[in-house]
Amino acid sequence: MGNRWKIFSGQTRPRYYILQEIGCEISIDEVIEAIVDGMSWEEYIGESWREMGSDWDCYGPTTLIDKCIQFEGDEQDAVDNYHLDIQIKEEVDVNLEEFYPEKTDLDDGDNNLGEDNFFLHAYGFEKGDWDYEAFEISENFNPKFIKPVFKENSVAGIVSHYLYNDKNSDTNIEIYGDFIESRGAVGGEINLLANTNKGLNKIWDLDDIRSEMEEKNLDSTNEEDVRNHLISLYDIKE
Repeated sequence: MGNRWKIFSGQTRPRYYILQEIGCEISIDEVIEAIVDGMSWEEYIGESWREMGSDWDCYGPTTLIDKCIQFEGDEQDAVDNYHLDIQIKEEVDVNLEEFYPEKTDLDDGDNNLGEDNFFLHAYGFEKGDWDYEAFEISENFNPKFIKPVFKENSVAGIVSHYLYNDKNSDTNIEIYGDFIESRGAVGGEINLLANTNKGLNKIWDLDDIRSEMEEKNLDSTNEEDVRNHLISLYDIKE
C-alpha cells in the first residue's frame, strides 16, 4: 500500500472561487429586440444567461490548489481540510501560478464562434468549497509532477481536474473533485460578440450603436432600420 495524499487550496475567504461560464449563439433578431427596446445587453439578458449554454456550459473552480497533505485515516474525515480528524504525516506547498491562463476572455479578432451572426459569452462567480479525491502513490509526493487540466471549452480558466504524472515511477493519476458548497459573489460578465470576416468583434455598448444610427438619421426604435444598420456594420450575410 502506498502513501495517501490529498490536494486542496489553503486560501480562506473564500477557499475557492467557483465559476459558471456559458457560450451560445445569438440571432440578429435578439440583438434587434434589445436595441429597439432601449436596453443594455446585460439588462436584456438578465439572469437568463445561466440557462443559455447551448454551445458550452462549464462549472468549476478557478482557484488552483496550493497544498498537498499525506494522511492516515478515513478520507471522509479529510473533506474539511482545516478541521482534520486524521493524522497528517506530511504537508507540502504547491505553486501552480505558472499554469494560470494568460488569456481569460474573448477578444476582438479571435476566431468566430457558432454558426449564427452573434455570440454570447457570460460568466458569474461564486465563493465556496471543492473537495478533491484522495490518491495513492508509492513514492513521496513531488509538486513538480502535478499540474491543472482546464476544461476544454472554458475561456475563463475553469479547472477540470489535476494530473500527477511522474514518469520516473510510471505514475499517472487524474485527480477529480466534487462541489461541496457555494454562495454568490460579486463579479462576472455578459458579453455580446459579432462574428465578422475579421473574427470576433466585441460589442461594448448598444448605446454606441444607437448613437451611430442617430448620426445617420436612422431610427433605433425601428426594427428594419436596426436590421439594415447591423447588416452593414458587421457585413452580415442573411
